[in-house]
Amino acid sequence: MARPNIANDANPASNWWQSGSFWLGLYLIVAFAAVVHLAAALWPSPLANQQARDALDREATRLELVARVKADSAKDAEAEAPTDTAVARRALTYRQAADSAIQRAGRARRFADSVAVSAVTSALSDSEVRIFGFITRRVSLEVRLILLALVLGALGSFIHASQSLATYVGNQQFSGSWGWWYVLRPFIGAALAATLYFAVRGALFPSALSVSGEVNPFGIAALATLAGIFSKQATDKLDEVFSTLFRTGPKMGDSLRADKLVPDTASTITKVTPNPVVAAGGQVTVTIEGTGFTASTIARLAEKRMTTTLNSDGTLKASIATAELPNAVGTFPLTVANVKGDGTVLASQPVQLEVRNA
Repeated sequence: MARPNIANDANPASNWWQSGSFWLGLYLIVAFAAVVHLAAALWPSPLANQQARDALDREATRLELVARVKADSAKDAEAEAPTDTAVARRALTYRQAADSAIQRAGRARRFADSVAVSAVTSALSDSEVRIFGFITRRVSLEVRLILLALVLGALGSFIHASQSLATYVGNQQFSGSWGWWYVLRPFIGAALAATLYFAVRGALFPSALSVSGEVNPFGIAALATLAGIFSKQATDKLDEVFSTLFRTGPKMGDSLRADKLVPDTASTITKVTPNPVVAAGGQVTVTIEGTGFTASTIARLAEKRMTTTLNSDGTLKASIATAELPNAVGTFPLTVANVKGDGTVLASQPVQLEVRNA
């Protein structure tokens, strides 16, 4: 769900330390460093892919063919050697060249075979992963690639979350109630990246042994990081696709449930207590009675967002500092609103609230 562009629900005079944005920024910095370390620790060692192994195999075959040709030439020259000294010298030269070619072909063949065996062995055997200098685990290449997708998905989400936090704090629109959104965003990106990796891997590389060089870690890194950066857009699009594919009929499914987080209708105000209100200690505090209130209902006085609390009796307690208001005293419009999941604001009709000096 996209963050609605809302005004700051705290006193702008309060600093970023008190608002919680400092701790969120520190969390993002520390977690970013940890994710980069994990990505480096999990990055797989380079393996020869199938094309490289085929090239080595062709070179070994070529050298073996050259060795056979030279050996045949040496045999022909040796057959003529008893009758001609010059031919005997030529036969010796051919034999030496043939022996050298056979040795080179043998080395090339052994190297090509060792690379092929190493690639398969690396894919099937566990390798050591050392994390933070003291945690050591042995994991297979398959598990290493899955963990790499998770970590890089989180890395992409850090980019998104950091940009969002910097924007809202810079515009003085940061709301502390969105703290968990920033904390959980990397985990959402990691889960989405892993899911996307499973889908792509299962479709393109179904064989268990294909990981022995066929899966490019750079491709996984790009896919997972982009999934993390655009996790919000990806989840929104998936929600749209599956909601269309699995749409239920009217008065079925969620439409029968009365536990929606935000009502589909606007809240209404029936009474504000007290009205007029005395600004005690530079603070205006009122109790709003009405309908459609939830814990996420927004209250505004003179277009300035108030701090709200949903009481057990269904009323809404709202407060704001007089420094937020255009004037310390006067009559100002009071409204309440619900924000739907798609960002639509359902606002009530304004009620005039008179603010007086203590």
